[in-house]
Amino acid sequence: MKKELLTLAIALFCFGCQKQSTKSTRDENANWSDSITHYTEQVRQGNRMAYLRLAEGFIAMKKNQTDEAIEIFGTLNRKGSRMARFFAAILRQDMDAMSVAAKDFPPLYNELARMCIERTDSSNTNVLEAEAFYLKAEEQACLDDGGVQFLLGYYDYVTQKGEREVDPKVIERLKKMSKNF
Repeated sequence: MKKELLTLAIALFCFGCQKQSTKSTRDENANWSDSITHYTEQVRQGNRMAYLRLAEGFIAMKKNQTDEAIEIFGTLNRKGSRMARFFAAILRQDMDAMSVAAKDFPPLYNELARMCIERTDSSNTNVLEAEAFYLKAEEQACLDDGGVQFLLGYYDYVTQKGEREVDPKVIERLKKMSKNF
């Protein structure tokens, strides 16, 4: 859930909005259903702030409410809401849906890469996918420090092993980026 919170924070930052403080958990649970109904209706009417309000109660949710959140954002996604698609993909940890959502929200490529790394087994498939996601983030000028460090380490490893050569200009660019973080 920590990763989802980080990604949600990135999304909120991308929209230039500040997350407002939430009420206590007890208050949220008491008003949860009313709030969902209220903000969902506002979202249907095109109120962008309502998305942020919904994004808040979901961050504060208990695990047993995740299914409800996925259902709500799934419904909004089917109605054409790109932001809802983004939140639904994160809550479901659906890499395919996250890949589609990342086209609209490029910082999500970093999260996809991290998910690939966590799923790495004895094959290099997931590492290669992680590299591809980090490179997509870089193409969109959204590569984070973790991605820079991963790529530098990975490229050093494959070069030393003789598995492939990496363009020295790429290494130099990544080193410069690393110094900027």
